[in-house]
Amino acid sequence: YEQARPPNGLRVYLAEDHRSPLASIEIRYPIGDLRDPAEAPGAAQLVGKLLPDLKTSHLPQGAGDLIAAAGFYPWNVKAVVREDDTSLKLVVPAAAVDLALFIEAERMGFAADGLTTQGMVSASHELLEKFGNQTGGAGTVGFATALAYGPQSPLARLNAQPNYSKIDWHWLHRRLGLYNVSVATLSMVVDFDSKRLLPVIARLFGTLKVAALPAPP
Repeated sequence: YEQARPPNGLRVYLAEDHRSPLASIEIRYPIGDLRDPAEAPGAAQLVGKLLPDLKTSHLPQGAGDLIAAAGFYPWNVKAVVREDDTSLKLVVPAAAVDLALFIEAERMGFAADGLTTQGMVSASHELLEKFGNQTGGAGTVGFATALAYGPQSPLARLNAQPNYSKIDWHWLHRRLGLYNVSVATLSMVVDFDSKRLLPVIARLFGTLKVAALPAPP
């Protein structure tokens, strides 16, 4: 397989699988539930909820029209938030790889520009409702974790009640800036010579700005 690391810090891993004319793309950021600030439990889940649908300054209407205009059926982008990281995953036709990489570079570099108060409030309400529908199970797990590790441990905040009262547009806009190229890992599996993608990735992701990732709380 191929690997590369542009000067801005992006880690790139490329592999080949010729069994189907598809390409899988995963972008991983090392920011998960354990990096939630103490005053904002649930922040990583909120970002994970917003990232797949955020528009950018260059794609104000989103990517769906662009994908359709190129002759492809719009694909789904799935966000997975774990304790230690957040990943965006998608599978696209092999012929659409360049377009998909363009869209993901846009998301990585400019997602914060598409943040709206309405979208933030809607996403936070959905997450709070989802937590409430878990019938206390998550709260029980969080209580048991606190007993096991101590209430001051970051692990004690896992499965805790989300609290978005301290999160406003400005706070979340700054938080989204942490999900940037300098800490990201791009992994791909394609059905063609993966070396072809190295200059494409360098062109699309190589000029994105970097930002420092704070230490875990």
